[in-house]
Amino acid sequence: MRIFRRLFLISVGAVALMYGYEKIRINDVPKTFTIEQVEREGVGDARYVVVTGAQATGRYGLVKLSSTSEPEKKYTTGAIVPLYSRQRLAGAGGGEPPATSLVYKMASNTGCVMENNCGHDGTFNVQGVVKSEWLTLFDSEDFPDHYPRAANFIYVTDETPTPKSLGLFFLLLGAALLGLGLMPGRQFDKHVMSFRLR
Repeated sequence: MRIFRRLFLISVGAVALMYGYEKIRINDVPKTFTIEQVEREGVGDARYVVVTGAQATGRYGLVKLSSTSEPEKKYTTGAIVPLYSRQRLAGAGGGEPPATSLVYKMASNTGCVMENNCGHDGTFNVQGVVKSEWLTLFDSEDFPDHYPRAANFIYVTDETPTPKSLGLFFLLLGAALLGLGLMPGRQFDKHVMSFRLR
């Protein structure tokens, strides 16, 4: 029982630390890039961005997750759209679209997502938060296998930054849980193993 409690506290604490760190890194004011800049050099350390001039081809995929209580059912949490510059699409010669440097996830309450009708081509406006690689694992059971990735790849979600105070809260929570999980044996028994819900 002791080892399971240690592993639980350490794992949950580590996740809380990573989540909090991600949240406090996000800039409050969006930085603007052209899609050509994204493909050529990425967005650096910017985490809240606007990308202009991106082109959609009509390809998209609904993002679905299973509920832990009802694993046989899947729920739509949004739609992802691969985006390109005009030059990259022209270089593909009208065949299969090339690898993308930008995938944009639209929220589940977006009109075309609710209607499962997001297959429109043309210019696509992007504003949202650049998601870290490890956080994409929580977005889809088969992400990132939807679309091939090019250099400087970013995954942007249609959302605004959460308050930095929330990130600080998760950092403190993660540190506290890790501290409990790494306590020496006697202190761990006293403060953790002796704890009982009443």
